[in-house]
Amino acid sequence: MGLRPVPVDDWLEPASPDELAAKVADLDAHPDAVAWLPGSEAAQSELAGVLGASPATIEGCARAVVDDLCLLDGETLVLVAGAVAHPNRWRLADKLGAPLLGVHGPVPGYPGRLAGQVERVLRSLTPGRAVERRSWALLDDPTLHQPVPTAGVPASFDPAGLWLRVERQALRRLPVTGAVVFAIRTRQWRLDELAAHPGQAGGLAASLRSTPDDLAGYKGVAVIRPALLAWLDRVAAGVS
Repeated sequence: MGLRPVPVDDWLEPASPDELAAKVADLDAHPDAVAWLPGSEAAQSELAGVLGASPATIEGCARAVVDDLCLLDGETLVLVAGAVAHPNRWRLADKLGAPLLGVHGPVPGYPGRLAGQVERVLRSLTPGRAVERRSWALLDDPTLHQPVPTAGVPASFDPAGLWLRVERQALRRLPVTGAVVFAIRTRQWRLDELAAHPGQAGGLAASLRSTPDDLAGYKGVAVIRPALLAWLDRVAAGVS
């Protein structure tokens, strides 16, 4: 799962005013990026208090921070509220009201042992503990709002025409309602920028090599994987 603990006071990373303004503009452009179920209002209000957001709704929270935000019911772990301006090929409307398996079910390898591991981690979260992980994707479209599952899948390899999209996913439990907050901070770079960072290119190559074929297909990189790996290896070795 790649989870590591982080101080609960640092569960969200700093952002610039320009980053926040761009995220708010995406929320304005996509009203369906925000939704919640009746009964989640107390958790939304508590999260707003944590973030100092107003109004005390999931949308108010989303306009206060760069991260996308999802709220899971603390007992059932059902997705009860979300504000997701920058989805990576999924729609909030398709996931709202779903348990963990319904949210992550399409991900290869999730049903079974991984599903149990994720549930155990979430149930073990306490208000004084937060965790984070990183996830990556490679798209041929730099648009951050990508709700269509088939969008942005690269058909050919061109490092100047592909974007490395990295999500920092952070989780914490709220102390009063017990709701679990899932925050997603999305950053991206044009792939050829890695030419100046051989260490990061090597790390991505290692991650790609360890990715099972079905997951590579899900990520949309199966077709370009051989060419991508060859390029990353050259960059990591300092060969232009």
